[in-house]
Amino acid sequence: MMETIKTVIFDMDGVIFDSETMYINDLIRFFKQHDIEIQVSDCIPLIGIDSKLYYEQAYTMWNNKTDFMTFKNILQEYFRSFDCDYKAVVRPQIYSVLEYLSKHYKIALASSSSLYSINNALDQAGLKKYFSLIVSGE
Repeated sequence: MMETIKTVIFDMDGVIFDSETMYINDLIRFFKQHDIEIQVSDCIPLIGIDSKLYYEQAYTMWNNKTDFMTFKNILQEYFRSFDCDYKAVVRPQIYSVLEYLSKHYKIALASSSSLYSINNALDQAGLKKYFSLIVSGE
């Protein structure tokens, strides 16, 4: 017996949005503001991991300037202090793909990003209406 596909699940970063480069540049800028030079290669292991692990890994580059919780709070505030321009990095073909799929399937989004970032990105791009379920890294 053949199963019928009922739901299509998307990842957000790198699939719907070409956002990884934006995130990496933001992290490099954050560290630079705190007199720590990091490279793109230092950030690669942070791509696609859950938020708990993300902060733990990023902290290893912090050189013990503060304790972990202070670092995490500073970094979270930094990311909240400006809005990423998700509309600039949305993959243009995603609109027609989601429009087509929404007529035939339920669509879900599973992302390691925070719920705040997911909602912000989907709202900016006008894509939230397509998703029946959203699961974040939180």
